[in-house]
Formats: sequence, structure tokens, C-alpha cells
Amino acid sequence: MSYVKKSVPIVMSVLLVVLMVIASTVFDEREIIFPEIAAIAIGAMISPKMTWNVSKSRIFICIVICAVCGMLIVRFLPLPVWSQMIVGYVIAQAVLIMSKTSFAPMISAMVLPIMLQTTTPIYIASAVILTAFILLCRIILEKAKIAEPSRYEKPARIDKADFERLLIRSLLASTVIAAGILTGWGFVAAPPLLVAFTELSGAKCPERKRLLAIPMIITLGALIGTGFRYLFTVTMGLSLWVSAMAAILAVILLMRGVKMYIPPAGAIAILAMLIPESALVLFSLEILIGIFVLTILARFFHLIAPKSKKSPVH
Repeated sequence: MSYVKKSVPIVMSVLLVVLMVIASTVFDEREIIFPEIAAIAIGAMISPKMTWNVSKSRIFICIVICAVCGMLIVRFLPLPVWSQMIVGYVIAQAVLIMSKTSFAPMISAMVLPIMLQTTTPIYIASAVILTAFILLCRIILEKAKIAEPSRYEKPARIDKADFERLLIRSLLASTVIAAGILTGWGFVAAPPLLVAFTELSGAKCPERKRLLAIPMIITLGALIGTGFRYLFTVTMGLSLWVSAMAAILAVILLMRGVKMYIPPAGAIAILAMLIPESALVLFSLEILIGIFVLTILARFFHLIAPKSKKSPVH
């Protein structure tokens, strides 16, 4: 494939992120920024093959369901934030299982509005529209023979072990969520980290060497996001879209360089554009602690969780 063709998915992904952040700035609505769109772009367009076993229609439907459910939990479930996040994580896992896919980014679509206590439907509209644009771009790339046609292999059926694993995974993740929120270090349970934990504790767990590289790349994503925001926006006074453009491009090039495509790293880099400026100093440290703890818990999960022979995902 020519250099020009290889660059097209990168340009599409960066442009989408830039337009998202510009819209957020113009309309003064932070809820327009949907960090997981960076992860979906990396998994659906930048990665040589579709990262997840999922169809395009299921990506769209799952994002819609989870974004709406997250908003409903914030509005109608009168519980502390950490409790709402746990409920959201459990429900999102159930949706993941019932969808019969490995599309874990849907978890972030549900948990993010809970963490941020978002109550405006603008978040839902943004998540849905941006996801639709990603899928449209994927179709264009496939038609132009730049990307391989994605294939979805539907598993035979869901079995009891899937839900037993859901329960164990939820108990492990809930300790990190509760500890993080209650101590004021909430980003140790940032939604993209919960996505990474779910994927690391899945049936197709990466080999040990790659397992160590994943938290390092995610932490670098946090450093890149906070570093560029501090340099360009806080220090130089440039618009936030400049920082976002530099961050997502740097993360993509990093992944291309090491030949490892870790979608949550992209989401973390863009999440750094959404957090309060006062949180920038500790954000990367919180991400570092959170992802390493969750990686250890993922290894522990594989020691105690029942094996599922029916589902290739969970």
C-alpha cells in the first residue's frame, strides 16, 4: 500500500477529533467532546484490521444504548457517583455480552457521562453522530480498498460462565472505582481504563510481554495528552483543538512506530482535553496507577474466573 493511502485513515481520524473539539469550543459545550471516538477511530481505521469482533451496525446500536443508559443513570439513580459508576459498568458489561461482540469501548460510552455527571442530551447526540462518521469513514476506506472488509463472526451462544465472569470482573473493578472516587483520585478508574481492563480480562488475553507494554502505551497516551494541552493551550494560549490535534496524531504515530494499536490510549489522550485544568498535574500519575492496578487485577481474574468455551470474547 502506498504512503498516501496509509496516510488517509490518519488524516480522517485527526480531522474528526479536531472538528469535535472545535465544535465543543464554538458552542461552549464540553459534552460534545467524546474521548472514546479516538479509540473507535484507532480500532476501526488506524489498526490494520478491525480491532474488535463486531459489525458496523452493532457498533452504532451499542453506542446509542450505552450513551442513553449512562445519561439515565445520572438523572434517575439517586446514588453517589462511585455507586452509579459501578452500576453503569455492570450494565455496560451485560450489553457487551448480549451484543455478542468484543466491542468494549461501549463501556466508556456509558461510564463517562456518569463520572462527569453529564445531564444534557448533547452528549448522546455527539456520541451517536461521531460514531456514525467513524463508520462512514470505515465504509469509504473499505470501498477504496485502503482497509480490509471487516468480518463479524457471531459466537454460537451465550453461556452461564459469561455472566459469572461479569460478576467477578465487576467486583474487582468496583474496588478501584470506589477507592478512586472516594479518595479524590477518580481518574484511576477513568472509563478508558475500565475498557482496557475488560479487554485484558477477556478470553483472548494478550501474551505476558504485550501485557506489560499495554499499560505503558496507555500511560504515554496520558502524558502526551496532558503535555500538549499544557504546552499549547495553557502556556501558549492556543485553542484546545491544536492540543487535541497534536495529541491524537502523536498517539497514532506512537502506535504505528511500535506496531501495537491500543485504542484506550487514544481515548485517554483526548480525555486530557476534557478534564479541569487543575487536574492536569496529577492526571498522568492517576492513569499510571489505575492501569497498572487494573492490569494486575486482570491477571488475577484469569486465575479465578470460570472458563467460557462458547464465547470468544468474554
